[in-house]
Amino acid sequence: MRKSRFTDEQIVAIVRESVADGVTVEQVAKKHGVVPTTLFRWRKRFGGMDASQAAELRQLQAENGRLKKLVAQLSLDNDILKEINAKMVSARARREQVDYAVARVSAYFFFQT
Repeated sequence: MRKSRFTDEQIVAIVRESVADGVTVEQVAKKHGVVPTTLFRWRKRFGGMDASQAAELRQLQAENGRLKKLVAQLSLDNDILKEINAKMVSARARREQVDYAVARVSAYFFFQT
């Protein structure tokens, strides 16, 4: 997703300005160099928020993304361990299972980037 040239706090201020009495959305959009549809989208997302709530929303979204990544890595580890659940009595069998696990993990991370 493309990063906005405005911070969340600036967007909240622009949205508050666009709902002020006597000011049209088109005037506010022209003043800030955005199209009116962008203002309506911002109003839908940030309507009724103040700057501190917008900053908290950004932090929560970052934390949510980090936790989703952690869950994906743990579920991958769990799947690999379930697949190699066979008894490994010889050193050769253990090496083969480790090579398999390393290949699965590296393939997963190759496709994630």
